Amino acid sequence: MTARFALIALVATLAGSSAAAAAPAELAMTWNFSAAHSPQDDATLAFGAEGTDMVEAVLRCRPGSGRITISTFAAAARQGETVRLRSGAAASRRPAHVEPNEAGEGDLLYLVQTTVAARDPALRTFRQGASFSILAGRARTDTPAAPRALTARFFRSCG
Repeated sequence: MTARFALIALVATLAGSSAAAAAPAELAMTWNFSAAHSPQDDATLAFGAEGTDMVEAVLRCRPGSGRITISTFAAAARQGETVRLRSGAAASRRPAHVEPNEAGEGDLLYLVQTTVAARDPALRTFRQGASFSILAGRARTDTPAAPRALTARFFRSCG
């Protein structure tokens, strides 16, 4: 399964059956965990509005791989950019993979992804209960700390 297809499938899963979304001001952004149900599936931890296609950040891994792919969207991004991950005082830098992605309203966003070891310093701090930020070029995605029960399940599945 390609990374792009996996992210699109995740967004569709989070959207569920309620296609009619509430107005953005009414949406509560939360962390959601989805376990891998077969060896071909990825475990995911996503920050978005449950029941909609609004997803700001996705962490996914093949169970036991020890590698996590982090995805977000940016209004402007280019291939070769560096993704900076921050959580608490910990930070790391990784090369970005950038793909154009047409948003639902005809807007062009860019899917920005990077893959890191599950033991990455920023991810370790996030796992311990800190907020998490993804910076790509001038775009920044800030998320609150995820519930520890969700991060524990996600990181345990990643290996």
